[in-house]
Amino acid sequence: MNNSNQLDLSINDRPLRVALCGDNKPYLYKNQSGMYDGLDYDIWKTIQDQLNVPCKFIYLDKPNYDEEINNLSNGKYDVLIGNISINSKRSKMVNFTSLEYLDQNRLIYKHDDSNNYYRYLKAFINRAFFPLIIIFLFALLLGYALTINNKNKLFSNVWITLTALLGNTDKVSQRTNISNLVEVFIAVIILIISFFFALFLQGAVTTDIIRIESTNDPFYDLATLNDKNILCLKGTSQSSYLKNMKNKINVKVTDYDYDKFSKRKQNNPFDGNVVSSGIADYYLNNTDKFNGFFVAEESFKAIQDMYPSLRKSGLNLGYDEIAIAIHKDNHDLLEKINQVLSEMKDKEVLPSLCEKYFKDGVTKCIL
Repeated sequence: MNNSNQLDLSINDRPLRVALCGDNKPYLYKNQSGMYDGLDYDIWKTIQDQLNVPCKFIYLDKPNYDEEINNLSNGKYDVLIGNISINSKRSKMVNFTSLEYLDQNRLIYKHDDSNNYYRYLKAFINRAFFPLIIIFLFALLLGYALTINNKNKLFSNVWITLTALLGNTDKVSQRTNISNLVEVFIAVIILIISFFFALFLQGAVTTDIIRIESTNDPFYDLATLNDKNILCLKGTSQSSYLKNMKNKINVKVTDYDYDKFSKRKQNNPFDGNVVSSGIADYYLNNTDKFNGFFVAEESFKAIQDMYPSLRKSGLNLGYDEIAIAIHKDNHDLLEKINQVLSEMKDKEVLPSLCEKYFKDGVTKCIL
């Protein structure tokens, strides 16, 4: 679009004021070079290039999203970008473009492997107790049969039979007299029982591990949120969502402000992610107070490797609809941005950007 077609806005004597809700990988942040980066910034730069409109960027490193929506409504900015979710309250204050992408929300909790060790042991005992009793009885029975057949000591035959049934079959094959049909028959019985017992235990243990790991999630259904204290960032859609669920479940929501996050040492920066790193640090320092925290899934994935003790709950609490927020008076800007977004979707530019920033190659962009 050439300069003659530049937007005829009510602000044509100055650049467009674009507020960036930042420090939130992979949506919008400053990279190691100090440059703006992220999915939302790339989307906006594509729109800006198409519209050929000058912009003045205002970077917000610790944004309270509800407050920034209010600032946009009061005319402090013209545009607000950076993982901005749509809800009814915000829609009354500002205009939203067509959807950019969907953002799934996830509960995050601390996982301690030691908590499972007792459960593994208990499950193994429950699985193996009766089979082991049966194995011991078989050892007595078959050991006694060998004693009658070869006149050896009962204890020696029982011990060899028991160890063979538990997997040590070498002595059975070495000590079996091939010419003695009774010993051969008993040896075959021992080998068959040992084989199937090993298969049973292996399958049972694997099944129990999978079951224990899958049920370790403290938020496996909605009812598990009852009487839980969940940490959220102040002014986010996640906080509003849980508060609106109080008519269904008795969940306590604790809001925490970005400004209260403790600063990290200079050699251990947030690396462009105050949102997830900040709330993760605060939660881990206060696990006695909170049962988990609630953030956007992709935001957590960006810092997941830094926090091996944190796990993502499988509970599906839905998606946020993410769009660009525009001041109510800028109708022409809204129309033209929607036109560019439509073209980006048609040309598959938007999905390709999602795949660039969202992990696991899963795109949640609107096609």
